[in-house]
Amino acid sequence: MRLRICGIAAVAAFGAFAAPALADDQVVTGKDALVFENANPVIEPGQKVTWTFPGTAQAHHVAANGASPADDKWASFSSPLGVPAPDASYVFEKEGTYNFFC
Repeated sequence: MRLRICGIAAVAAFGAFAAPALADDQVVTGKDALVFENANPVIEPGQKVTWTFPGTAQAHHVAANGASPADDKWASFSSPLGVPAPDASYVFEKEGTYNFFC
C-alpha cells in the first residue's frame, strides 16, 4: 500500500517529483515563491510527513484540501499561519491521495 500526498500552493498545482525512499518519513519545504520542494511524496501508511517553512518572509501554513478516498481526520488538518510558519506534521494512516495547500 502506498499513499500519495499532492500539494498545491496558492492556486497552482505542481506535477509529480521522483519519490524518495519509502522507509523514511518525508519533509515538504514551503518557499516564498509559493512552491513546495518534495510536493508529492509517496509514503507507506503509518509514515509521517512534516511541512517546514525555513527562512520564509511571508505568512504560510499548510491545510488539508481533500483526500481520495475521503478521510475525516485529514479533513480537519490545518497548521497555524505564521512568519515563518511553524513546522507541522501528520501521520498518514490510510492508503489514498491526500491534497494540501498553503
